[in-house]
Amino acid sequence: MKKITNKKYEAIIQAKNIISQLCEDGAMDYVESGVDVVRNTCLMKAPALLKEALLTVLTSGTISDNGFQMPATACCCENFSVTRKQMKRHSLSLLVCDPLDKRADEDGYFTMPVFGRVFIEK
Repeated sequence: MKKITNKKYEAIIQAKNIISQLCEDGAMDYVESGVDVVRNTCLMKAPALLKEALLTVLTSGTISDNGFQMPATACCCENFSVTRKQMKRHSLSLLVCDPLDKRADEDGYFTMPVFGRVFIEK
């Protein structure tokens, strides 16, 4: 596991707890609602570290019509600096599992950009 500061680690754990609560409340049951959660996270006013941690967890996991697949904490720690750079460049993307979408590969996965216009095709 990549070494990160305790503050970043605690922010990732807090972000995972927040996202777990959203999943329990049904806010991420479908691809469209999961994408909305990610976009709202990008636009929300929150401490920078928490926002980075939330987006790290969201972009490290997979969004599908079966809900959000939470990534391991070690995976989030590995992706923290990459997510931070992508946030600055406005180049974040999500891994989406939707076999019925035209953009999906043979396994049903595709990446979707967070910024810009996104169309969910069925």
